[in-house]
Amino acid sequence: MSEPVVRHMGELKITRISEPDILALTPARLFPDLADEAADPALFPPHMLTEEGFVRLAVHAWLVEGPLVTLLVDTGIGNAKARPKAPLFHERQTDFLDTLAAAGVAPSAVDLVLLSHLHVDHVGWNTVRTDDVWLPTFPHAKYVFSEKEYRFYAAPQHYEARHHNSFLARMDSVDPVVANGQAVMIAVDGSEVMPNVRFHATPGHSPDHAVITIDTPDGRLLFAADTLHHPAQVLRPDVNSTFDLEPEAARASRRKMLDMAAEENTLLFGAHLSGTSVLDIRRTAEGYTWREA
Repeated sequence: MSEPVVRHMGELKITRISEPDILALTPARLFPDLADEAADPALFPPHMLTEEGFVRLAVHAWLVEGPLVTLLVDTGIGNAKARPKAPLFHERQTDFLDTLAAAGVAPSAVDLVLLSHLHVDHVGWNTVRTDDVWLPTFPHAKYVFSEKEYRFYAAPQHYEARHHNSFLARMDSVDPVVANGQAVMIAVDGSEVMPNVRFHATPGHSPDHAVITIDTPDGRLLFAADTLHHPAQVLRPDVNSTFDLEPEAARASRRKMLDMAAEENTLLFGAHLSGTSVLDIRRTAEGYTWREA
């Protein structure tokens, strides 16, 4: 079982609840836009690569505990999910719930699940299989996510090879939440979904991807989700990952997110960043720079 990684901001306790890293993509494969620059150590520090040259891509949820609410931002890949066209995600068995328990939180204690988007590696622990039925993992939680994105992955005319896994994830990891009356589908427009919590429109990676922010008296938590897969994209915001659906929209959303992240007293919490998975972003004359926080 992996140890929970904990930090604090004011009254909030933020814990990374991890699944095993994904170690299967080289820089050139993850970021085809980089071409020859994929070997640049300034973009890919050696400690963020394996000895075989694969990018260290983390997979995790963020647990946020406050005086009045306990919530999760995204829920990772999940166990026993059939993803035959995605071997890295297929029928996994991990100790995610044990890690959550080690953080002192039972599934029944989670009040909210905030989903940045509905890709396979962000919704998997929404549900667990019980007696051959997929049921919500967090029985008392409301699950908040984009109505537009849900409708996209529920519409037969959008089914194609690229979206195969997202349609599967919708069926086994989101539909049961809807059927159980626990879904809160929202418009991603920056308005508060609860006090101090907002979903900001950052489409491009997925049809209605959102960056999620939580404001506190001591600063802002910014959950970047898949606007950013690696710190190389802080230095080169023009570079998309191979997973970005709409290239130009993804670039614009990444710059929007980095502008938000560079605001004073803001920390960026990544969904796939290795190391601490938390970055402090600063503006420079050339663009942006980063350090692990």
